[in-house]
Amino acid sequence: MKRLSVLKPTPCDVLIGETLLRDAGNLLRSAVGKGARTVLLAARTVGALWGDETEASLSGAGLSVDRIDLADHGAATVARALCDAAPAENDALVVLGGGSLLDAVGKALKEGFPGGFCVYLPTTLSAMLDSAVGGTTGAPPLPLPRAVFCDPRFLSSEPDDLKREGIARAIRYAVLFDRTLFDPLYGEIDYPALVRRCLSIKLDFLSSDPDRVGASRLLDGGRILGAAANRAAGGELTPGEEIAMGLAMSTRIARKNGFCRRDFLSDLTGLLTYHGLPHSVLIGDGELAAELSALAPNGTLELVLPRRLGECGTCPVKTASLTGLLPT
Repeated sequence: MKRLSVLKPTPCDVLIGETLLRDAGNLLRSAVGKGARTVLLAARTVGALWGDETEASLSGAGLSVDRIDLADHGAATVARALCDAAPAENDALVVLGGGSLLDAVGKALKEGFPGGFCVYLPTTLSAMLDSAVGGTTGAPPLPLPRAVFCDPRFLSSEPDDLKREGIARAIRYAVLFDRTLFDPLYGEIDYPALVRRCLSIKLDFLSSDPDRVGASRLLDGGRILGAAANRAAGGELTPGEEIAMGLAMSTRIARKNGFCRRDFLSDLTGLLTYHGLPHSVLIGDGELAAELSALAPNGTLELVLPRRLGECGTCPVKTASLTGLLPT
């Protein structure tokens, strides 16, 4: 089992290992005490797969468990469920599910809904790499839970289309921060090692920049461009596809502006294609330029661009020069 920690803005321990679901109850009991009340909040589809095992782990450790499986895990439904369950300060809240549920819980806790000692059990790769430890830096930061238990066993039940969403995030870590992650994303992936390395990178950024106003902005490389492409495409892209598009566009801009030390665009597009992720869509330069210009009234965007594979930085770019980013 690997343990990573961040102290700011609030302490959070991130554990990664393939026995964490089995050990969740004992680990939680050591924090809240035997007999403590635990509210287990799960997405219904995930609860059908993993809820009984999670509940057994908690109750087997001597914890009192109130389980809630939610068919709808939108923000309003989650907030209402937390109000009804009303976990007290000495209780535990265990959240079992993917990114949308974790984000909804984070928003509710930020708004002051009761939560107790909060633990996330992310069940998708994208949730492990993103939502479980604060989500994207482009949005207002959400509070971190007290602990995150990342058990790669959950990924055995994740559909390929959802896992692809997580792969897009892993590719972003490889392109922007650690080139050693790139080649292992071909073939059979070592998910425990991948999660460990990506989270280590993210938590290092959050430790040094907990308010996410400085260096942590690099974590969202490609976000502005990918979101603009998605809007121009009518909102048809998934978040993972947005990331893929943004990375490809960023690399084309970096090459055009001499920011790249080596042209690795073909390497990137090859990996994106291998995983069924897009690097171009049928959008005219005019539609994309309109979206980007709206974000930069002064005509300049501060973008996160790759310098070379595994290294990035920020660069001011004139929106008038942003053409030919989505070749067909």
